[in-house]
Amino acid sequence: MALWLNQALQQTPPHCLLLTLSGLEAGPLSCVVRWGTYGMSQRDLNDAEWANPSNWSAGLYFSKKDTRVWVPKSIPWTGWTLNLGTRAGACSMIGLLIGLPLLMILLMSLVVRR
Repeated sequence: MALWLNQALQQTPPHCLLLTLSGLEAGPLSCVVRWGTYGMSQRDLNDAEWANPSNWSAGLYFSKKDTRVWVPKSIPWTGWTLNLGTRAGACSMIGLLIGLPLLMILLMSLVVRR
């Protein structure tokens, strides 16, 4: 237990520790969201970014700090969505918005010719 606590204290920025111990914060996640990402792994950072409500707008997810292209929706059992903060996610969304209508027009023109 003492080893775990020692590691946690070394990885926690002093202002987060002070706010959390004084009861001013709800927990480590709110400290991560408000004060930065000191000493976090990329997986922890991705999870913290996903949990941050300011990265969600009208069901769309945008976070440049999150490295995933596909992320679970804000209600995870409803499926997956693109992270528009990544280049691949933005290009995929543009491809879908432009590519699907073009494909439909092409298919309709082939059907009409016959």
